[in-house]
Amino acid sequence: MPVQLSIADTEKAISNRLVKYIETEYFGKTPELLSRCEKTLAAPGTLFQKPYLEATKAYQLADGGIGNAAVPERIKTFLQSMAEKDKGVFAKPYSHQVESLESFWNGCDVLVSTGTGSGKTECFMWPLVSKMAGEAMRLTDRRSSWEESRAVRALVLYPMNALVSDQVGRLRRMIGDKQGSFLDIWEGVVGNARRPQFGMYTGRTPYAGDTRSTRRDKEYAETLRHDFGELGEEDRFHLSETGRFPEKKDILSYADVVTEGEDGWSPLDAEMLMRFEMQRHTPDILVTNYSMLQYMLIRATENGIWENTAKWLERNPKERILLVLDEAHMYKGAAGGEVALLLKRLAARLGVGMDRFQFIMTSASIPEDHEPVERFFEDMAGRPASNLRIITGKEQKVVHGSRILSAKDIVAAVGTGDDSNTSMMRMRRFLSGIGQPIPGNMAERAIRERAGEELQKIERFGAVEEILRRKTLTLEEAAKEIFKDDSEAVRATDILLNLAALALDGGRPLLPTRMHLFIRGIQSFMVCADPKCPHAEEKDGLSLGKTLINGSAGRCSCGAKTYELATDRTCGALFLKGYANPKEDDFFFWNEEPAGNSEIKELTSCQ
Repeated sequence: MPVQLSIADTEKAISNRLVKYIETEYFGKTPELLSRCEKTLAAPGTLFQKPYLEATKAYQLADGGIGNAAVPERIKTFLQSMAEKDKGVFAKPYSHQVESLESFWNGCDVLVSTGTGSGKTECFMWPLVSKMAGEAMRLTDRRSSWEESRAVRALVLYPMNALVSDQVGRLRRMIGDKQGSFLDIWEGVVGNARRPQFGMYTGRTPYAGDTRSTRRDKEYAETLRHDFGELGEEDRFHLSETGRFPEKKDILSYADVVTEGEDGWSPLDAEMLMRFEMQRHTPDILVTNYSMLQYMLIRATENGIWENTAKWLERNPKERILLVLDEAHMYKGAAGGEVALLLKRLAARLGVGMDRFQFIMTSASIPEDHEPVERFFEDMAGRPASNLRIITGKEQKVVHGSRILSAKDIVAAVGTGDDSNTSMMRMRRFLSGIGQPIPGNMAERAIRERAGEELQKIERFGAVEEILRRKTLTLEEAAKEIFKDDSEAVRATDILLNLAALALDGGRPLLPTRMHLFIRGIQSFMVCADPKCPHAEEKDGLSLGKTLINGSAGRCSCGAKTYELATDRTCGALFLKGYANPKEDDFFFWNEEPAGNSEIKELTSCQ
């Protein structure tokens, strides 16, 4: 694991990069001016403020986890196997995640509304992957529909490409084989059935057009070889862990086949990369945006995808397409109306009614009155909300541990160490420092789980969690509330938050914390016009007084007027910006435009 910067280090690193950029971009040709305002640029309040910290809300865990979920036994076995192999299913799921899974298997439409970072994605990912397993297991009278029919069984719809890419990364980690083999789980529980396959179909999917070309095939194959063919083991692991490595059985063999003009598809692939693959071998899970879906419904190129899906629905009258609308709150107003009509066009293209879709929607917030939410669903789904299950998370109360550690105890437990130490080494030192030494051969995940257990026993950690879940504070403000005026308060709070973000609780980060750092550029650069100004930071030979970053035109504290300073980035020449009336004999250089005088012109005066 790479070095994990503390909150203070992260703030400093971001601030320093911003300051260096400003210095290079705006003062590269004027070192004298830079030396004069260097301290002001780096001072808090000029370009950035102290960051505010916010912890995501805690939600109640499901009693007994998936083992107690009201879903078919073989589905429970399948999902529990995924949890054991850390394939995107949690051993300790939230109650709203299990409730969503149960509602899906009860045939309900689902709308999940919980806070950011509360695992809403799992509320549709678990139903999605278990739907594939359920059909492949032939749980009801589905005969061999899984083997017989290629079809879009799940459609995940997003409003923008950035969200599509993020979802594809999650699918890679969940049903791919780079980080623990999903195929082993599938074959062990489901049996000898083909694996589910997914594909991203957007404007970024290579490559567009009705026909292929030798040139584009070779270019795409070369890109794959360049990006993924010569990676070291560590880089490959990092890309796979973050969902950025394509889930092909063998990416280099795939590139070789693409070079020869073939689509490269294999039944052992988890992912389809090119449009031609998806057009020939309809993906079970299609991830796209509504703009691309509109094109797919009117172009002949994608006819095969919809014809295969229509046949599957016709042959299997009890089957429904799972339609996922993540970030559903973005489908409001005119955009929402367009998407609702688009879904009706999709149903018409498939020759079915809207009842052949099962919806799962997610949103970070909905009104307490569920009536407008139900109306939204009815408008979008084209049917009554009588079968809609609205699920909101139940917040978990913070439990304070009983172990008392002072700020000095916490700092001493971690020790000073070397800044090059990895976060895992610092976590080991902390656990050892509080009397919980870790065996040298313990796996990283086990260490993080142990750290989660031990942190929850510390009374002051409970205070950190409760305060930051309730309100946003700076590190200094949080430290003062928790440790009062202890001299090590800030350092100790930083350590607790840093460790808690890495520690695990049932497979999840113990205390995910966001840092809000507000930054801005230089809106204005004002300077005192008096070269003898006593408040100038340095006497550097410039015939200018005190410099004021992001100030306004007026007067310096010495009494002289301040003017906006402009620089020529090519040569570094400095200019004072002001206003004058060239028609008057008595020339006067205003530092701001006088109101109501149309004769005044903007001028600059070289310094």
